[in-house]
Amino acid sequence: MGGGFNRLMGAGVVGPGPDGGEEAPGGWTWRFGTALSATYTDNANLTDPTKRGQEEIFLQVLPWVTVKGDGARLKARGYYGPALYTGTIGDTQASVANFLDLGATAEVMSDTVFVDGYAKASMANLNAAGSGAGLGYDSYLYDSGNITQVSTWQLSPHTIHHLGRTADLFTRVGVGATVYSDASSNNATNLLLEAGLRSGADFQRMPWSLIYRGTRYDYDDDTSSFGDSTTYEQVVGRTSYVISPNWRADASLGYSSGDYATRQGSETSGVLWSLGGTWTPNPRTLLSLGYGGQYYGNNAYLNFRYSHKRTNWFAAYTTQLTTVQQEFLQSQTFIASDTTGLPVLDPVTGVPLKVTQVTPTLTNQAYVLSSFLTGMNWSGERTRAGFDISWNQRSYEVSNNDQSDWGVGARVARDLSPTLIATARAAWTNYDSGVTGLTPVGGSADNVDRWQAGLLLTKRLGEQTSVSAAYDYRHNLYVTADGYSGDENRVSLIFNHTF
Repeated sequence: MGGGFNRLMGAGVVGPGPDGGEEAPGGWTWRFGTALSATYTDNANLTDPTKRGQEEIFLQVLPWVTVKGDGARLKARGYYGPALYTGTIGDTQASVANFLDLGATAEVMSDTVFVDGYAKASMANLNAAGSGAGLGYDSYLYDSGNITQVSTWQLSPHTIHHLGRTADLFTRVGVGATVYSDASSNNATNLLLEAGLRSGADFQRMPWSLIYRGTRYDYDDDTSSFGDSTTYEQVVGRTSYVISPNWRADASLGYSSGDYATRQGSETSGVLWSLGGTWTPNPRTLLSLGYGGQYYGNNAYLNFRYSHKRTNWFAAYTTQLTTVQQEFLQSQTFIASDTTGLPVLDPVTGVPLKVTQVTPTLTNQAYVLSSFLTGMNWSGERTRAGFDISWNQRSYEVSNNDQSDWGVGARVARDLSPTLIATARAAWTNYDSGVTGLTPVGGSADNVDRWQAGLLLTKRLGEQTSVSAAYDYRHNLYVTADGYSGDENRVSLIFNHTF
């Protein structure tokens, strides 16, 4: 879990939170709030052909809490918000959608024994080409039959033993699980083992590491053609040479092998390597570039970070052999943070702003994931703006399909007065299944586009209270026997209060 926690803890500074944020001794900041909303839609059901164009009013209550802590022995950052919602016309049954993203690390014994923990819950697509997919957090309101609750957790104790100034002996054991409420065949438990050496203080000019890592996923479904488990093992040596305070050369060499279902003749083991460099011209900027190879193909990598008083910008490109369960665990969280490091919440839904992208179709098939993600947030005196772009390509090991998707999101907010804020936002997603011959009359399952645009007007009633009115237009293209494409108009009234 360590990589996930480092990602979570990488932004923001500790300090008193605006709009009700509190800071406790030891650098702990938290915030509590509630979002109450009523939403009217003129097209609530995107699947049942007898209910197309059905009007609906959704009522939702979403209490939430965010926390960021930097204590002497415990560090944490996260968000939790259970969305309680119900319809008032077609389907009056109350439901709950849980949103959780929490990472923490505890120092059990001084500089020796640590425990990392990570828990995450969200709503995911059953099928990336299905109705409502990729249209934002509140897609769970649709009676689409294509959305499921997904939850995952990881617990990972690890130890560090110092061998003088020469090296540190590192060991880690991890255990976790991923659960889908409406797709139990994709549920999985996973085990992790890491052990190796990392250079000590004597190698500041040329740091190095030699690490073994083994991961195993066991699936609830043991009857599919993808098998009942996947196993990955690798031994990698890494080293760097610090050329100057601004430049560093990086290299790695190792061996990797896997035990998982694949098409006949495919390699499942081989040498892996990489060569690259890192440039840090100042404390605000980092750029790493390189090129490497594995038995499943060669690829470049990119990691870019820029942080300034008004601007934050990041970009990353990676390629890895993975699973749906692991991709969900590693997916980007909290695209925007405020000055305290707490996530910025969507004023309509009450959950954190997140990357615009299509979650993958659920499967227990291993695949090679190539992923690019970039995003920028800018803040002026009265105007705030941001965008994010995502691209993913999944090359499946058994079916040999190459599925890809794009996501683009943009938003801009303007203070019209000290108490009145106008926000405009737009998003577009594209999903290409990589499978031909799935074109019914009047529609296409091969390449699906969805987009939305909206306006939001927010009135502050006080330091901790606001009311908002929002309008969104959505084009929800999906495939049925007659190739139906659903357009929707949605109006929402929202009350937000921070305690």
